[in-house]
Amino acid sequence: MMYASNAWAPATELEMIRSALSSLQRGFAIKICRAYRTVSLTSAMILAGLLPLDLRIREAEALYKAKKGLSMDYLPPGKELEKDIANTERPHPAKAMSIEYELVDESDPDPLGKIAGPQIYTDGSKINGRVGAAITWWTNDTESEYQTLSLHPSCSVYQAEMYALYRAVAMVKASREKVVNILSDSRSSLELLSNPRTGHPLAHAIRKVQETLTLKEKKYVSTG
Repeated sequence: MMYASNAWAPATELEMIRSALSSLQRGFAIKICRAYRTVSLTSAMILAGLLPLDLRIREAEALYKAKKGLSMDYLPPGKELEKDIANTERPHPAKAMSIEYELVDESDPDPLGKIAGPQIYTDGSKINGRVGAAITWWTNDTESEYQTLSLHPSCSVYQAEMYALYRAVAMVKASREKVVNILSDSRSSLELLSNPRTGHPLAHAIRKVQETLTLKEKKYVSTG
């Protein structure tokens, strides 16, 4: 019934279309709540726990426009939609940099013992509508720095993981260490960084910082 509804959603503004949709939905609502045929449409919809079809269709239209970047009405005030970097701002394909990473061998009894140099652990999470990330710097089994980051509730765990990696790279830039290991449990984020063609804004920002670290070596290691 809602197939390609994002294309014909404007038609639901017509009273004739809304009446036809309500008439169709009323029969299903009555059967769901097992009410008499004389019950009103509003009562049947409430008892059946259904939303009017015209509202569902407008919702599908809004979601389609949001995914395609055609509408910003759903965004909170003062917030912008995350978009890929424009092609004009990306590096030339011949100069595009891929950030490689290594996987930690979980079968090794001491997988981190073979990693030389300081280690930065990153993590992102979303719990009970709250989104955040954390970064911790360890040197010789001693924690020397710790940061917690709060993100807007509309952000995803993926964005939190990427932002944590960005802040970790910035932390490396501010240090004097030549070899720093960044460990993340987000395989999808590491795969994104290894793709030189990605236009993700945070991946682009990480690469920009990476380019300035000509005298430093970093490894992005996934802890699985």
